Amino acid sequence: DMEEDGGGWMLLYSYNRNVSTNIALDGTTLPTSLTAGYSHWHLGRALGYTSADEVLDVRFYCRTSEHSRTIHFKTSNQYVRDVAVFGSHGRSNSPSNWNTGWTALSGHSGVLPSSTSSADSNGAFYEHPFYRSSYHWSISSNYAECDSQGSATSSHQVWVRVSVPLSTSPTTSSPTHPSTFSPTAPPTTKTPTAPPTTQTPTTLPTANNPTAAVPTSAPPPTSSPTHASGDSPTPPTINPPSSLPTANTPTANTPTPMGGTLKRQPLKDNWFRKREMARKRAFPQRTAWFRKQAKRNAASLNDAL
Repeated sequence: DMEEDGGGWMLLYSYNRNVSTNIALDGTTLPTSLTAGYSHWHLGRALGYTSADEVLDVRFYCRTSEHSRTIHFKTSNQYVRDVAVFGSHGRSNSPSNWNTGWTALSGHSGVLPSSTSSADSNGAFYEHPFYRSSYHWSISSNYAECDSQGSATSSHQVWVRVSVPLSTSPTTSSPTHPSTFSPTAPPTTKTPTAPPTTQTPTTLPTANNPTAAVPTSAPPPTSSPTHASGDSPTPPTINPPSSLPTANTPTANTPTPMGGTLKRQPLKDNWFRKREMARKRAFPQRTAWFRKQAKRNAASLNDAL
């Protein structure tokens, strides 16, 4: 029952007895019906409970064809909770277990349990657990009484509300997996930047042009083209100049005054050649000067003699 007094109730006794029938009680089957049930059991035997501390409340309900009153109340008395778990088993019962500490629930109009003056100890919740003179609660094979005395068609119910789960079996949780496994993308390979292109100066210093422009620093690197992932970048191509200019040096295959052609010579060889040609040109002039000077000296010597 998940409605009465906040819910959480489990049916422990259910007996629906017709006045004309005599059927023995069934204490080995948990009841499953409110209108057709005819059995009872206790928590210790049925579900393995071991202590009254596991029971919060016990609830009693009955009605009969003999009158219009209804018994409907709950109690948390220690004795009553013990019986709900283990049955009577010789526990001492007393009227104070019933006429105090109880709470009326919906529709209650009975004389019991507030007027309880007697209580039997060996009948659990079926054989006069609480009564007063002609007002009884009793269930047996020969008669059923609900706030009355004498057999009549009746319905008796006992409910319990426990503080622990009905099943103590641990729940095994299944691990959660994503519907689709997406592996982490591998890190992107960094493309190496191409080395800067070396630019060859357009003019190199020569013997006749020592002030030719020479770059003092390398130009800034140019941006490297983007390569697709996995491709190897192509190194830049350095194209040397087709020829290096020199001072007064004929280029390759240049005709000479004497006919034929001269091959291009290195700059250093040209410098030595020029110096040698200058010495040869100056030698005849120096020889003529020495000859004139010798003649002057000879003439001066003759005059002196």
